Amino acid sequence: EKLQQLFNRDTFKLEEALYSREGIQFDHIKYVDNQPILDLIEQRPLGLLLTLDDMNRMPRSTDEGFVAKVDTNHSSNQFFVTSTLTRQGSKCFTIKHYAGDVVYNTDGFLDKNKDLLFPDLYDVLTASSAERTAEMFPPLDKQGRAKYSLGAQFRRQLDRLMSVLNDTQTHYIRCIKPNEQKAPRTFNPSLSLEQLRYSGVFEAVRIRKQGFPFRYTYERFVERYKCVLLKG
Repeated sequence: EKLQQLFNRDTFKLEEALYSREGIQFDHIKYVDNQPILDLIEQRPLGLLLTLDDMNRMPRSTDEGFVAKVDTNHSSNQFFVTSTLTRQGSKCFTIKHYAGDVVYNTDGFLDKNKDLLFPDLYDVLTASSAERTAEMFPPLDKQGRAKYSLGAQFRRQLDRLMSVLNDTQTHYIRCIKPNEQKAPRTFNPSLSLEQLRYSGVFEAVRIRKQGFPFRYTYERFVERYKCVLLKG
């Protein structure tokens, strides 16, 4: 979702802003803005990942309790389908991603979200019978253990990645899966067409057709075409 949002920004929002600055007449291209889906997943205070962290901090929390809570918080969200409507059990809900609907089975979500390996190892070294080792690892606040979660780590790592990507000049290569069986020399036209539609490739082609898809720098243009002037 984050990478698709970056694609939307570079391909549509920035492209239309460039056309406006240079006075190019163009028709606005409608595309799927996935910001509401990102808000559903990570926006404070009720995003799915944040709710999962909250449930990990509460005693006697269960996966069913997590699903019940997100059902209550997001039942009116057009991109969220409650467990009742998903109809695959009390642990399942659906998110309508830009690329299609995905059913999430939360069995084990709370346990998997805990990442206590580092604090557990630290506690082992703190309790070491070797005095020098124990001095190197003084006891930590036990409340800090509640801060460790895979969801929180994932958000931080993703934010760092997006910061790097936002500072770069992006180029995109779209990989299309030709068939579901991963078989060689087998091409499924409907599957490939569906991927092109969901990923916004057709809209990207349409907006580029309205502008100037080949953009030389002045130096490169002179280098390439100065021979025309010299012949004249």
